[in-house]
Amino acid sequence: MSNATWLSEIPQLDRKQLLEIRKTLDGAYRDFSREYGDTIESLFDPLLSFLIWFEKLLLSSPWWLIIGILVGLAYVASRSWKLSASVGIAFFVIGFFGMWDNTMRTMSIILVSTMLAIASGYPQGYSWLSPKKPEPSLPLYLM
Repeated sequence: MSNATWLSEIPQLDRKQLLEIRKTLDGAYRDFSREYGDTIESLFDPLLSFLIWFEKLLLSSPWWLIIGILVGLAYVASRSWKLSASVGIAFFVIGFFGMWDNTMRTMSIILVSTMLAIASGYPQGYSWLSPKKPEPSLPLYLM
């Protein structure tokens, strides 16, 4: 009877093969980053500057002001005082447990990413509303 271990165990590459793949990928990445890294990094410098500015703004603002703004936004979005109070309590607890700075850093990344997505998506969505032929700009799955 033949050895049928492949039926019960998934086939795997051995360590030598994995090491060769890793060396190849690491070398390709290293070459790419040496060649194009500075150019790519310089393209994202304005975004990084805005992100750092926004992070410093959130970190330097008084905690009660940030919580007040978040509670106000939650109320405008939901029209529920229960949800708004929960948001306020949650952010107070975050600060009480000493995680305020990390939370503000995370929020700055999320808010800057959201602003970037809206800023890049709004013109594209608006162009799709025009009566002209939008097919060339539509993704393939929407056709």
